[in-house]
Amino acid sequence: MAFIQRKVEQVEPVTAKTLSDAFYRCYWKSYDIILPNTFLIPWQCESDLLCIRKSLLVDEIETKISRADFLADFSKTVQFPDEGWQKVNKHEAAAAGKCFFNRHWFLVPDDLADRIEVPEHSGLMIFQGGWVKEVKPAPMLHKRKATPDMIFRASAAVSRKLWDLKKKTRDAQEEAKHE
Repeated sequence: MAFIQRKVEQVEPVTAKTLSDAFYRCYWKSYDIILPNTFLIPWQCESDLLCIRKSLLVDEIETKISRADFLADFSKTVQFPDEGWQKVNKHEAAAAGKCFFNRHWFLVPDDLADRIEVPEHSGLMIFQGGWVKEVKPAPMLHKRKATPDMIFRASAAVSRKLWDLKKKTRDAQEEAKHE
C-alpha cells in the first residue's frame, strides 16, 4: 500500500492586524496620513484606522474579524460638548453627519461579508487573498474638514504609543539578554 504525502498549507487566522496591514499596503497612496488605533476627537470613539486625505477629509475604517465584533460596534457611544455631553449611539450620530469622519467603512474578511448587514451610512471593504477591495462605497456624511489641532492631537497620541512600544521592545530585549 502506498501513501501519498501532501504538504498541507497552514492558513493563518485573519486578525485585526492582518486587516490593518493589508489596508495600509493597498491604500497608502490614497491618504496622506493613516493612523492606527487613535482618536481624532477625544470624546468620540477610537478609530481602528484614521485616514486623512490631502483635502483634510477623514475616513474612519473599522476592522471587524467576526460577526460578534461587527455587532458590538453598534453599541459604541459618542459625546458632543454642544449637546450637553450626553452619550448617543455612534452609528446614529454618524448617519446624521455629527461624527468627525466624512466617510465610515467596515473592513472585514471576505467570508464575513455575507453574514453582516452594513448600514446605509457605511461602506464595506473586504480582505481577500491578501488584498483589500471596496465592495460598497461609503457615502459622504458631511463636508467638514479636519482641523490642524485635530490632526496634531491624533498624531501626538500615536507618537506616544510608538515610543511606549519602543520602550517595551527595548525592555524585553534587555530582559532576554539577562536570562
